[in-house]
Amino acid sequence: MLTLVTLAQLVSALASQGIGVWGGMAQQRYSFGVGQLGVLAGIANATTILGMFLLAPRLDRHGERAWLFLGMLLLGTAFLLLGQATEYAGLVLAMAMAGLGYSPIQPAGSKAVYHWFGPQQRGPAMGIRQAALPLGGALAAVLFGWLLTRYSWAVTMSLIGGGLGLTACAFRFCYQEKRDLASQAQARSGWRGLQEYLDNTAFRDAAAVGIVLVAAQTMLSVFWVAFIVGRSGGTVSEAATYLMILQLAGAFGRIALPVLGQRLSISHRDTVVACGLLTAIILVALSFLPLSPSLLAGASCLVGIVGFGWYGAWVVWLTEIAKPNEIGLVAGGAMTLNQVSIALTPVVIGFVVDWSGDFVPAFALLVVSIASVLLWTRRESTGR
Repeated sequence: MLTLVTLAQLVSALASQGIGVWGGMAQQRYSFGVGQLGVLAGIANATTILGMFLLAPRLDRHGERAWLFLGMLLLGTAFLLLGQATEYAGLVLAMAMAGLGYSPIQPAGSKAVYHWFGPQQRGPAMGIRQAALPLGGALAAVLFGWLLTRYSWAVTMSLIGGGLGLTACAFRFCYQEKRDLASQAQARSGWRGLQEYLDNTAFRDAAAVGIVLVAAQTMLSVFWVAFIVGRSGGTVSEAATYLMILQLAGAFGRIALPVLGQRLSISHRDTVVACGLLTAIILVALSFLPLSPSLLAGASCLVGIVGFGWYGAWVVWLTEIAKPNEIGLVAGGAMTLNQVSIALTPVVIGFVVDWSGDFVPAFALLVVSIASVLLWTRRESTGR
């Protein structure tokens, strides 16, 4: 079961993060600018938010198998449309469909891990599944580049779409749901059910920490290459190597940190908070230290582990807050807020960098945001 949900996440992440590679060829093929490429990414993020908003209150009423299957099928259809698009409007439609298709992948997969693993195994299992997200990004950089140099645009997109469809069918027919049907019937299916959690200090803490840490993670994913090129004067290809190190370290962190936390009896909340603090410290150090190749390699590895590795522990933290029959509601609600942060972060960071001419103010904004939220959550939890 873990193999199936991890494979589904890996293939979906590969598809959802491939725009960084195929976007350049799409610009040449359809003759549009960088701004229009950004619009495509923004549309996908916007429809993912919409999909999560509509899905979260209903996920607990239906099995995760059906939602994940339909999401991957829709994602595969979007790539088939990408391959057949003859103008920019076709790309817009395909990316809107891709965003909707991706929306159930995270909450449904998290719900599957919750049901199949007990408290002692849930952290490592969730970490393994969540490691598929940065691995999917790394694989996208390799696979899309390899396919597009050997095959036509239409063939490449059709192969990706077909792979998504095959993975969706494998999941649909091999995955077995494990849930309490009686408690499933009692699950609240409206957003009113989330109001109880919004009044819950633990949920507010987890949601707020997730928002600022996913902002830092998004910044690292989108701007790490630009930061290195701007500060070190290296080439894009050299900087891309450090991005690969960062993503692979992130995948390692998502597996290792929950295991380490369990071995040391550290709570999932404390693991996430520690990752936030270390991410902030590393960003401060990078703002002032001279960037040698060895420092960049080490920094990419460290910031990848903590800047990406927090996510698996964060999802388990959410499941510990939720009632057993409302995992989808709680995870989907918090992930919807995260998706808003993911959509807004590149715009805000890009504007700050353009305005200041440097990444230091952008890093400072993230560090202040992380520190403020961590301080606020600590005061909430202690009642001060």
